[in-house]
Parts: sequence; structure tokens; C-alpha cells
Amino acid sequence: MKAAIISLGSISSKWLVDELKKFFDVVDHIDIQELEVSLGQKKAEILYKGKPLPKYDCIYAKGSFRYAVLLRALTTLLQKDTYMPLKPGSYTIGHDKVLTHLKFQEFGVPQPTTYIASTADAGKKIIKKIPFPVIMKLPAGTHGKGVMLADSPESASSMIDALALLRQPFLIQEYIETDGINLSPGLQGITKVTKINVASILAEFLFKQTKAFRDKGKEEILKELGTVQEIEGSMDFRGNRMLLPEVVTMSSKIKEGDDVVIKTVKGRVEITKTASKKEKE
Repeated sequence: MKAAIISLGSISSKWLVDELKKFFDVVDHIDIQELEVSLGQKKAEILYKGKPLPKYDCIYAKGSFRYAVLLRALTTLLQKDTYMPLKPGSYTIGHDKVLTHLKFQEFGVPQPTTYIASTADAGKKIIKKIPFPVIMKLPAGTHGKGVMLADSPESASSMIDALALLRQPFLIQEYIETDGINLSPGLQGITKVTKINVASILAEFLFKQTKAFRDKGKEEILKELGTVQEIEGSMDFRGNRMLLPEVVTMSSKIKEGDDVVIKTVKGRVEITKTASKKEKE
């Protein structure tokens, strides 16, 4: 099986690539900055370095908020034939603080008290009724970018004036002490703290889920085939012995040890399952 990691090349991604190589036959590390999506044609196309993206059994795609829309487009187009651990919508939700808070609210996940304002006047009314310090942030951004701490109404008012110039909604949020506001340590931090090879656990999970995804796909193919008797494709050989495609074996319901009659004519092979001795008795 083939797997790929789409990322900006973080240390966490490199660790995961190394662990995936223990489970998958081929593992590629794809630079998200080299990807593009072509839409509007008869068939949408994903290009990597100007060429069509190869087919993979598993793709783990991730990147910063700047690539949220691209990640959603990629995963939307690939989700039917490729196993991916994240749903397309998770990229735009996870990289938008407002959408994230709304999901937390929907599922009852505890979160800091958060206000959304779109004008300076609205923001200044909010800071009159909340305790300080407070956090102010833009909806998009990661690793603490676009996040400000106001320790007084005066400083908060100045920040609100600056945020209002951007002409987009902004968040005013309850400050919670964390001994160090918006850390993003990747796998390095959790691996160091837990002493567990988290990358290995993730790699094994991706492998098992990919295998299950492929098996489910084969079952769906068989359902679609129904009683169809002809399947086109190229033949594989082991030495001088002919190997039938796996889908043919599965659809025929013939198992190892079953009695069969094989009829051959030039360019044609017919295999028919017969009753076993036990069934005849």
C-alpha cells in the first residue's frame, strides 16, 4: 500500500513519515506549497509540482491556517478513493476560531467565555462588563499569531481601534492562566512528556484504518458487480501459473479446497465450482 503525508515539512511530519515506512510499501512526503487544484473542467485535478498527484491508499494532510481552503479542496476530491483521518470540513473549522467555538458550544465542550464583535463600538461595550486581563484575537491564525493580551480597559480600547481598522469580526475572550497562553509543540512535546512513541501509534492507526477502508471498498465493488460474469483487466502470473484478480476470487465464492471443473479454450478459461463429496453424499 502507498501512503503520503501532506505538510509544510515539520519535525512531527518527518517522524511520522519514518514510522509509516514500517507499515506501508511506499511513503511520500508532499510539500503542500507545491500543490494546486484545478476546478471547472470535466474532471477536477490535483497537481503536484505541475504533474497529476499519484494515487495513494492513505493521505494524512495538514498545514497552517493559510492552507485551510486548499486542504479542504484536496480532501473533498480525494475522500472517495483514499483513506484520510480528517474530514474535509475539519480544516476550515479547525483553522477558524469562531467556527471552532461554535462546535465546542454544539457539543458542550468547556471553553473560555468568548464574545464576537464586528465594530469598535461593539467591542468597547463588551470590555465594560468583563474582568481583566482579556484576550483579543482575529478569527484566523495559529501558533499565537494575531493574539493580544490587554491588562486594562485603556489598552483594550486601543487594541479594539486597531482591530476595527481591519474591517472583520474579532474575538474578545476571558483570560485563563496556562503557565505559558497558546503552545503548539507538535509530536515533540507529547512524546517528551509521555515517553511514548506517538508517531508509531499514529502510523499503526493509519495503516489499520487504511486496510479497513480498502476492504470496505472491495465489498462495495462486489455488491455493484452482483451477478456480472465479465471483469476486464490485465493478468498476473507467478512463473507459468496464472493468478486471478482478487475481486474475481471474492465474487466467485470459491474457497481453497473447493472442487472445481476448469475448461480451457484458446483465449478462454471457465471455472465452475462443483459439489464436494460430502455435499453429494
